[in-house]
Amino acid sequence: MMERKRLILSPLVAGMALISFAGQWTCGAQTSQRQNSQTAVKAQDKQLDKQLLARFDQSIKNYVKQRNQVKEKLPKLSKDSTPEQIQANESAFVAALRAARTNAKSGAIFSEEVVNYIRSIVRSEFKGKDRRDVKETILEADTREFRLR
Repeated sequence: MMERKRLILSPLVAGMALISFAGQWTCGAQTSQRQNSQTAVKAQDKQLDKQLLARFDQSIKNYVKQRNQVKEKLPKLSKDSTPEQIQANESAFVAALRAARTNAKSGAIFSEEVVNYIRSIVRSEFKGKDRRDVKETILEADTREFRLR
């Protein structure tokens, strides 16, 4: 009788072990698929980040090009220029640049996507005291024209 129980028990134990192994293998496959999916998402995010940064870089280059073109049209200052002449030249430059950028919209260079990307980098790179120090440094700067959060 004992022999018979062992024979019945053995296939049962073997079946349970097989089911357990299959479950672990399936979980392992699911984990592997999940990891592959996460890796694909990270790769896609990196590609999107590259595209975002490329657009941001192009926006900056376009602005600098336009700024330089405006500056080239202004009369050159001599080394002997007075403070009043320098101030007048600077005012003329600002007025000419504003006139050249009448169609420019807020966020054309620092779009919401770019701002959020930069914030995420700062949050991930600077923690605790370092983040407070960066914030203090930014707040010490002349930021009257900008809304800070």
